[in-house]
Amino acid sequence: MGRANLRLMKTLLVGFDSAWTANNSGGLVGTYLDGGTFHDLGLPQVADFPRAQEIILRWQHDLQPATTIVLLDQPTIVKNKKRQRPVENIVGSSVSRRRGGMQPANTSKTGMFDEGAPVWEFLALFGGAADPLRPAAGTRVFETYPVLSMIALGWLLPDSRPANRLPKYNPLNRNFSNTDWQFVCKQAAQEFRQRGLFEMVKWIDSVPKTAPRKCDQDKLDACLCLLVALDLAERKDCLMVGDLRTGYIVAPYAAGLRAELDARCRETNREPSEWVRVFGLDGECHATEVAPTTLPESVRIGDFNVAGHELKATMSVMLRGRVEKLTLFVQPNGRNIDVEVYEPVLDSMSLQIVAEQVAAVLDNEAGRALLQRAAAGQKRKRRKGTQVRVRLHGLEDSSNG
Repeated sequence: MGRANLRLMKTLLVGFDSAWTANNSGGLVGTYLDGGTFHDLGLPQVADFPRAQEIILRWQHDLQPATTIVLLDQPTIVKNKKRQRPVENIVGSSVSRRRGGMQPANTSKTGMFDEGAPVWEFLALFGGAADPLRPAAGTRVFETYPVLSMIALGWLLPDSRPANRLPKYNPLNRNFSNTDWQFVCKQAAQEFRQRGLFEMVKWIDSVPKTAPRKCDQDKLDACLCLLVALDLAERKDCLMVGDLRTGYIVAPYAAGLRAELDARCRETNREPSEWVRVFGLDGECHATEVAPTTLPESVRIGDFNVAGHELKATMSVMLRGRVEKLTLFVQPNGRNIDVEVYEPVLDSMSLQIVAEQVAAVLDNEAGRALLQRAAAGQKRKRRKGTQVRVRLHGLEDSSNG
């Protein structure tokens, strides 16, 4: 069956932030795609595992969809008795680079991943942890991680780190920020508005903008899970990080994130093509798009412009399936370090790709050495709290066309 026919089939899409244990409740939200149009299935709601099972089964009974796609914010494959899974070792690097943390999954965590954990009954009811690389049919449950999705979508805030930082939007955490919460709500509302899911937009606009409750965040995380399902239903590529033996996570596709994850695989002596794959709802694996092994570590330091204390360097990025050479000018500016990038980019989508990869490069060992050398040009050390500001040129005339 071709992709055009698959788009016309009714598909149920579900986002479930499970809260992991039987005693806690999370958030659940659903929509369905019919005839190429998304339809609301009510507002996000609080749900534990039994309630989620009941609602999904009712939706399936009422809609009779050809396919059901569930994106679950909880590990679905956990074989290790202690420490972390390989996928967490890979993804955790990107998360910590942006001032986030990732909870490891192992079977020693009673109530979460031991034999009696409720997630296994849930998975058994809906066919188990699905294989993303096989064509979708029936009910498919994929593990996702909203934090990785936010990185892929570029939902990041300015920070002294070149890669910027993740929003602090969990109201139970001491570092919670109302401004960050509002930022995530705004980004999510925009995604649903673009797809005509206006009831979802109204709900997001109605949640408290200050001092939200934990249940508000759970329901918002369910919406973030649903965004990955929407991408899949739209036949967009997504990333699968990990494997079926030890566990995997799926997230929206972003070239810069993929390059970063590939680099992490090489740092940990893993073959990137075995641990980071591109897939779609039809199960295709686009092996031809694997980033070259020189990315993103390749930074060559050039010569000083002594008069301006400016450092010139070149780097390589993956753009449209090929390597492009960019020129960087690194200039200390007070407490900040400005990095200006001149490149042959033609559209706004490429801007995000290049910005992500520049940030990844500047945050590795070679990139930090580059910035330190630029600071030395002014006879001072790069101090803690110094902000690296990345500006890209060459897009102003083309982004409006």
